[in-house]
Amino acid sequence: MQLHKNKILIFSAVYIASLIVISSLFGMWHNMQLKNATKDYLLFLLLLVILILIVSSLFITLFNKYRKEIEEKEALERIKASAEEQQSPELTLQEEKVKETFDKDAFISGILPSSKKSAAEYCEEVLQKLAAKMEIVQGLFYLKSKESDAFEPVSLYAYYSDKTPPVFKIGESLPGQTVKDKRVVVIQNIPENYVPVVSGLGSSKPKTLVMIPVTSENEPVGLIEIAVFTTVDHEVEPALKELGAIIGKNIIKLIKQNAG
Repeated sequence: MQLHKNKILIFSAVYIASLIVISSLFGMWHNMQLKNATKDYLLFLLLLVILILIVSSLFITLFNKYRKEIEEKEALERIKASAEEQQSPELTLQEEKVKETFDKDAFISGILPSSKKSAAEYCEEVLQKLAAKMEIVQGLFYLKSKESDAFEPVSLYAYYSDKTPPVFKIGESLPGQTVKDKRVVVIQNIPENYVPVVSGLGSSKPKTLVMIPVTSENEPVGLIEIAVFTTVDHEVEPALKELGAIIGKNIIKLIKQNAG
């Protein structure tokens, strides 16, 4: 909240300073007009128009950027609040049943690709097997770029949007925070318009969003983001975290092998 106040103060100060400068220029223009300095007046008027266009463009850019940051922060706060409300110390009868029957090792082995291939192909097969295991309707697999700290999408599952999934860095937005915290995030009842999903069923709103940090030796490697129409039981979350660690190690091995 304090960060928002600081940005508003800075934005207001720049705006007021710009108004003062423009007012001064108008005063100079008025004096020139009184002196009938036609040539200087036309030159000054041109410079004034250019200045106004530059200042207006700057304000519009800053405003749009700030508005986007506010919207992302508000969405993240709503998601966190929703996730906290959903946490309960008591297991339901359905969760108790899942706990008794869930086989973590079988779940993990059923998702891991068996054959050696490139990192991109490996990521694609992981999403395909997750789709079969968890009935996902959309999936994204991000890997950390070699050239920078950005995480870029390398594999997509049932992603039919015209827009490319956004690149993010550690700590930025919900995906970046998930990578930073190195913990699985499961969000039931996704806020409207947070993850638009378009599949063979048409335009649909998934019920659950799952983000799985992919790590190797406790270092971030990537992120798996999947949208599911059904709920995800709490018993599955530790298996997903372990899965992310295994996948991360395998990807690092493949990258080293292909580099050699």
